[in-house]
Amino acid sequence: MTVRALEPLVRGVPPIRSRCGPRRRRPAKLHADKGYDHDHLRRWLRTRRIVPRTARKGIEGWHDP
Repeated sequence: MTVRALEPLVRGVPPIRSRCGPRRRRPAKLHADKGYDHDHLRRWLRTRRIVPRTARKGIEGWHDP
């Protein structure tokens, strides 16, 4: 999957069921790996009120020495 594929993927998420209240039209958060760590993608997600949870380039994970 390329970086360009993220936007159509997020737009194609169906409404999310909830036990009470109306269906949500968008996810609250989006978890992604370092390949999606781009400023324009994080800004695009924030404009859609989605919190980006993307691993950052150049920062090691908790299990990396």
